[in-house]
Amino acid sequence: MTKQEFLSRLQGATLVSLKFAERYVKDKLTSDFKYNVIFTPPNIYGNADQFDFYPEDEGIIKLNLTDNEVVDLLYRKNKIPVGSI
Repeated sequence: MTKQEFLSRLQGATLVSLKFAERYVKDKLTSDFKYNVIFTPPNIYGNADQFDFYPEDEGIIKLNLTDNEVVDLLYRKNKIPVGSI
């Protein structure tokens, strides 16, 4: 997946989430999206050799990020984290 594809999928998932939430709340929701990223230990089963691990990231919390900041943070070595969009 390219960096641009990752950004596009993040944006698409965000819009789907907004539309879902709008069905269940009366308040007007804004589209000034901010994201929080919490790095947790990997939960990998099977062949872990195919994955890149970043133990130095564990426990790091990044708040109020833009979509571009999220992609810049997570997209490494032309890969995205397992379980990402």
